[in-house]
Amino acid sequence: MNNGTGVPGHDQDIAVVGLSLRLPGSRTPDEFWDHLARGRSLISEVPERRRRRDDRPGRPRPEPDGTGSVWGGFVDDADCFDADFFWIPPHEARSMDPQQRLALELSWHALEDAGFRADRMAGSRTGVFIGVHRWDYAELIERETEETGAFPPAGAARAVIADRVSYHFGFHGPAAANDTACAGSLVAVEQAVRALRRGDCDHALAGGVNLSSSPRHFIAFAKAGMVSPDGRYRAFDANANGYVRGEGGGVLLLKRAADARRDGDAVHAFIKGAGSNHGARTSSLMVTDPAAQAELIARVHRRAGVAPETVTYVETHGPGTPDGDPIEIRGLKQAFADLHENRPEEGADRAGAAGGPPGTGTGFPGQAGAGLPGTGAGLPGAVKGPRGTGKVRPEAGKARPEAAQGHRCGVGSVKTSIGHLEGAAGIAGMLKVILAMRHRKLPATVGFEELHPLIELDDSPLYVVDRLTDWTAGASGPAAGPAAPLRAGVSSFGFDGTNAHVLLESGDPVPAAGGEHGEQWLPVSAKDDDRLRETCAGLARWARTRIERDDAPALADIARTLRQGRVPMRERVVFRAGGLAEWAAQLERVAAGEEPPAGCLRGRARAHTPGGPAADNPAARAARGPEEGRIGEFAAAWVRDLSVDWAQLPEHGRRVHLPGYAFARTPHRFAPAETPEAGATATPPQAAPDEGRYAWRAPLGAACRDGGGSRRDSAAPAVPSVINGREAHAAPAPAPAPAPATWAWLRHDGDEEAEWAVVAPGAPDSPAHAPLAALLKAAHHEAAREETAPSNTGKLVLLGGCEQDGRAEEPAPGRDGRRPRRTTAEPPPATTGESLLRDGGIYWVTGDADGVGLLLAERLCERHRATVVVGGRAARSPAVDALQVRLPHGEVTYRPTDLTDADAVRAAVSDIRMQYGRLDGVFHAADVPDDGRLANRPLASTGAGLSPVVDGAARIDAATRGLGLDFLLLFGSVAGAVGNAARDDHATARAGVNACLDAFAARRRASAA
Repeated sequence: MNNGTGVPGHDQDIAVVGLSLRLPGSRTPDEFWDHLARGRSLISEVPERRRRRDDRPGRPRPEPDGTGSVWGGFVDDADCFDADFFWIPPHEARSMDPQQRLALELSWHALEDAGFRADRMAGSRTGVFIGVHRWDYAELIERETEETGAFPPAGAARAVIADRVSYHFGFHGPAAANDTACAGSLVAVEQAVRALRRGDCDHALAGGVNLSSSPRHFIAFAKAGMVSPDGRYRAFDANANGYVRGEGGGVLLLKRAADARRDGDAVHAFIKGAGSNHGARTSSLMVTDPAAQAELIARVHRRAGVAPETVTYVETHGPGTPDGDPIEIRGLKQAFADLHENRPEEGADRAGAAGGPPGTGTGFPGQAGAGLPGTGAGLPGAVKGPRGTGKVRPEAGKARPEAAQGHRCGVGSVKTSIGHLEGAAGIAGMLKVILAMRHRKLPATVGFEELHPLIELDDSPLYVVDRLTDWTAGASGPAAGPAAPLRAGVSSFGFDGTNAHVLLESGDPVPAAGGEHGEQWLPVSAKDDDRLRETCAGLARWARTRIERDDAPALADIARTLRQGRVPMRERVVFRAGGLAEWAAQLERVAAGEEPPAGCLRGRARAHTPGGPAADNPAARAARGPEEGRIGEFAAAWVRDLSVDWAQLPEHGRRVHLPGYAFARTPHRFAPAETPEAGATATPPQAAPDEGRYAWRAPLGAACRDGGGSRRDSAAPAVPSVINGREAHAAPAPAPAPAPATWAWLRHDGDEEAEWAVVAPGAPDSPAHAPLAALLKAAHHEAAREETAPSNTGKLVLLGGCEQDGRAEEPAPGRDGRRPRRTTAEPPPATTGESLLRDGGIYWVTGDADGVGLLLAERLCERHRATVVVGGRAARSPAVDALQVRLPHGEVTYRPTDLTDADAVRAAVSDIRMQYGRLDGVFHAADVPDDGRLANRPLASTGAGLSPVVDGAARIDAATRGLGLDFLLLFGSVAGAVGNAARDDHATARAGVNACLDAFAARRRASAA
């Protein structure tokens, strides 16, 4: 029988082939298991750097604006994110909910854990299902920022979390984020299981994320008396006094079990069944119904065809509240009693009969009728005990079924170790169970000392796991042996009434690879040298742990996973080892910043190898290397050539679970709006000059008085025109400008001396208008060096307040009544010794491929071993090619780019980051042509000559703003400050341009401050 998905109808299991986690005190499964096995509580007070100024630690009752409970399970770097790795500008990353960022990183690690290359999953039918409950980052942005940006609507929306993952990886499967409160992540797993069984997708990422960005929910839950005031989580304990909030998340990569076995995937565990329901009407919206919980658990077992005695552990919701724990245990007892009384058939059809309406208790074979919610009525073989006690008494004379008498099933809750992760609570429980199955041990329930008086475990298979114990499989038919699969249930119940349950079975052990022994080539790569060292450090820790536990996979399996299960990046190293201990020692050397030992290879890959005949090309030789047995030559080519791919080697070994990429931990926090200081007043505008002397064109949308004193709409054509014998011309202003504006070119048409007034909209620091003053200076200098030319003087008038009242203002004078002037000064000597230039940096030099740009590239490569991309408008640069040949260090390449084309500039930045992984700094060295005297320059050619420099700076800034550049350096001259002091035509051309660049740089620094 086939269900249309290619999977036989009797094999509906779902395999967990990859997993990732970020939990309090834990970034890897090994760290998490070590905490669980040692019975540690990872609950602490709120970290100091995340504490609000008015938080009051330890107060049992909160003040109106303080948190009564400041305890929780906190993730150390919840605000950190490797934005550059995911091609997200920092300003956008700051607007993204940290839960979105966490979902991206966890999804990448889940794919790596499965041994899948993320770049080769693009276009696949992979679904994404994420449970998320909190939205306080969006509230924080709305409350503490004044301006509305473009990114918060998508960045702070919970609905986008799953979509963001699908978008980044290029998945074509379904994507859904759900908020079913604390059941969210298990409901996400159920959605993924259903989608895989229906054939809607071939892989699925499922899990949940939960991070706290605001103290508001701490305050609200403390006021409601829901959280533990002393920070101790005591599930099932007589002293339970509330839950403790927790942070973190986890993601599973799921696949149909038949497909996983066919493809040789390493499997963590199998999902035998999953389901959800609602508790319907109870005494309160937030009071759960044990009968509905029991119905759900029994239904999941029956559909999976799993005998109850084979389930020997249940990871409970375990809310740790005086009422919640007894209710959950009551429902669990009802479920097992019903399953033992009305046993499911082993291996029954997974699509079998469903239960009755949730919350009624109906749908159980042999059940007489529906019981009342919370009473325990309707339980086969039992009569109702005292109302509200949760105690269930067997009917007189009726013994428990024979299979039930030997059944023992432990219960526990991971929340006692890490807190309640709310929307990610269920996935945290699944991760605990999967790791417990791997080690075949059950961790203790932290803090459990005395059973809650309302919980009665007699005459049931349940017991609270209070210490680390061996985990053995339950019997089914013949006695189960030590290698029999372990089975467990995981429950998660939302305060909104949603119940969810998942049934797990331990995965198949991965057999060691056969047929290949001896030395292995093990490649590792990263975006930069720091990431490479940290990635090697993580692999070294993992290898040492495997050696200590004596559970290491074959080295050939590790090599296969690293070769074909990792996205190759720029910084590369290939290890050559004959055993795991030898490889661990090599990893530790690289992690410490030392050179790899002899026999290992280290390099930085680039896009292409030097030209030459195809037969002599290293990439071509490397492609033949595996065929000719020259693996070493292939590895040597891989460390320096991006085009060499390990997939060209024949496969040996199996995929195994290995640690993933070490993401950069860069904080990304939005900046709250600053409150103006009390008493601050705006500077009053200067008195307007005599408007009758001037004519101007104001910004579009503004209306100002013209020379005759009447108002004129700015959209009316005002230039070119002749005013009092002087011709005024207008041309588009260079970007960026705060509003549509004009360059004003005033040309004298007579022989008499002239006084010019250039009137333009804007402030004195506007890059669009600073060149006007410099051009007036240049025109004056031009006239001064030619005795026959008329004397010209000029004044720049800025209309900073035109939009409000039509008044114009000149640059404000100083205290002495004189306008400020720029002067030269020797900069103070550097005291820190720090440099903005990085060793091994990635730099872009624009606009001068044959002059100063070439000299700069050579210096960067020689002194800093940098990679320099030189840009220009020509199709190629022989000078750059010649420099690359003679360079002893570093790398220089040429890329043609039209700086006047915004799309071309964006494409250049994207290509550089795609090829080299990042961009550290830009040197903008474009120059202006020598077009002769200002007075003789054709107006049509003026903009074209200035555009590569002026527009180019704006386009580069727009394309790189938010990428976290170390610097954007603009090349200029003193002509912008003093005019054409050198009295040559090229300096004249530079005058206005450099003034623009100076003002542009000043404004950019101010906006970044």
